[in-house]
Amino acid sequence: MKASIVIYATNMIRGQIIAKTLSACGIRADLRDDPDDAITMMERGESSLVIVDVNSCFADNISVVHTIAGSFPNFTLILHTYPIDFSRLAKAGLREDQCLGGPLDPEAVFLKVQDLLKRIKTKFGGYSFPKTSKILTRYRNHGFIAAKTYSSKFNQTVFGKHIDHVFLKTVFPRIYPGLRRAFYFCLIFLTLFIGIAGGYTYWIVSTLPDVDLLNSFSPYKSSKIYSYDNILLTELYVQRRTPVSLGKVPDHVKKAFVAIEDARYFEHNGIDPIRIIGALYADIKSGAYRQGASTITQQLAKMVFLKPEKTIARKIKEIAIALQMERKFTKNQILELYLNQAYFGSRAYGIQAAAKAYFGKDVDHLTLEEGALLAALPKAPSAYSPFQNPEKSRRRRKFVLRRMLETGVIDKFQYSLAVKKPLPNTFHGRVSKAPYFADYCIKRLKQNFGEQLFTGDLRMY
Repeated sequence: MKASIVIYATNMIRGQIIAKTLSACGIRADLRDDPDDAITMMERGESSLVIVDVNSCFADNISVVHTIAGSFPNFTLILHTYPIDFSRLAKAGLREDQCLGGPLDPEAVFLKVQDLLKRIKTKFGGYSFPKTSKILTRYRNHGFIAAKTYSSKFNQTVFGKHIDHVFLKTVFPRIYPGLRRAFYFCLIFLTLFIGIAGGYTYWIVSTLPDVDLLNSFSPYKSSKIYSYDNILLTELYVQRRTPVSLGKVPDHVKKAFVAIEDARYFEHNGIDPIRIIGALYADIKSGAYRQGASTITQQLAKMVFLKPEKTIARKIKEIAIALQMERKFTKNQILELYLNQAYFGSRAYGIQAAAKAYFGKDVDHLTLEEGALLAALPKAPSAYSPFQNPEKSRRRRKFVLRRMLETGVIDKFQYSLAVKKPLPNTFHGRVSKAPYFADYCIKRLKQNFGEQLFTGDLRMY
């Protein structure tokens, strides 16, 4: 028995309700879950009217609506949940009275179908209409058979080809609006986050100090009192520091600092992404803050311009200052500033003061193992002090030497000799020859120079 109505519904439950309502009212209805079947029945004259129920997925099924309505402009009824722009449907030849919107109302659907069937019968003298062999060809050329609808392509991508078809027609239409709302919420949240983070970063960067100040930077420097025959009587300081040029620092000492503090120092532009990733992995693996990722440039930026606080703002400033420093100064200039600014413990600031304090010699006379020991100290001067914790100091020095070996700075023979060398056991503190006379000089000099006597790098004879 031929059906008078063919129904294509994106939601099978809604389609069954419509079909059973029409059947109960004496109108034969055939429910199809594939629009290809529905349009074929219409082409063969097996149905007088096609009902397309797009539920709340009108936008996803716009191609179906236009294809069927364009092929059967007088024999199509569109059911939908949301308001539709009828100007879009008018292009397909549909009238507004051929669309029924709002929540599914079986009685309203029956009345609308009954009205349309009467019009069709009056206009065409019966329910059948001539076959159109070109209809299916136009339908296929529209691309619908290959792609179905936008939603079906999405379903196949997400759920695969063999998912239960009833689930796609009943459950997914209810899930999709929720997913769409969640996507919009995430998009809004991401936009706000980027905006706030960008504004916060801009505010931090706008308050950065001028790195050009390093050209005239003058840290506290110690002053010295000599006898008339050039014998050092005493040294006066708040921070024991005697700046030296990088050319006076032995090559193996410079390489010791680079090997332990920043192996890719001469390759990066102020920050080292590879080291950051490695440190992050090590911290996650250990479940604690184990490794830092600051380069020598970043450490210098923190020493000179920033406070030693662990905050995000300070880290952003540190990175920004480091990038500026790399643009305005050479690698050798930055390394020289770092070596003269670093703290080595025992009130020794800078590599020259450290060489004097730990070994009683100038920096240009440091040996391989002595340079390695000084390179070991800045990370934790008290913890690795050879006078307070000799065993930790020895292990740390050995680690520095091993890093120098791994980076190709020294060979195995040099390494094996250096690790066997003893640690220093005598601290070379403030020189105090002729203490009574030195005290007399200090009292007289303070009257003329004030606090500059302890910070101004003065030479007095």
